[in-house]
Amino acid sequence: MDENNPAWATGAAPDPLFRGSPSLLVHLPAVLGGLILMLLWLGVYGAMQRAWGLHWAWGLIPLALILFEVVQRMLDTAFTRIEINADQIVLTEGILHQHQSILELANIREVSAFSPWWQRVFNLGTVILMTTDARTPVWRLYGMKHFEHLRQRLDTRFRHIHLQPEHGGLFRRSTDVL
Repeated sequence: MDENNPAWATGAAPDPLFRGSPSLLVHLPAVLGGLILMLLWLGVYGAMQRAWGLHWAWGLIPLALILFEVVQRMLDTAFTRIEINADQIVLTEGILHQHQSILELANIREVSAFSPWWQRVFNLGTVILMTTDARTPVWRLYGMKHFEHLRQRLDTRFRHIHLQPEHGGLFRRSTDVL
């Protein structure tokens, strides 16, 4: 980007570092757990129905509640949008009522990544951002594909920002000796 003619001044939007949604595969344990609970309930309810003569429709209520919980989690993830550009991260969440959170990359103190064993199989993980924001000191971007590459790009970008003269010209972590 030209320093004398920034993208915002020309009206052109800069290319984002990332734009997308978390992967729905992060809910694999919830889906499998829900299926196991449904099968267990069907077995227990079948025995109760034979013993007490309960109507079959009463058995559907717990199944519907389990299914609702799993679908709600998946919809929340499906309606989450993340855009990371040169200056900020914009997180938009919500189905009926949308909530948008913005984190300036200048407010990031540290970037790390985490991936449980079952997510590593799908190359998924969580990018964790430690910030200077008192209200939200930790941001977690879960279910990110190629999370390690994204972590490296964010780390490079926020270090570049902290080396700029308007940020003191020096990058310091809280553990650095002054």
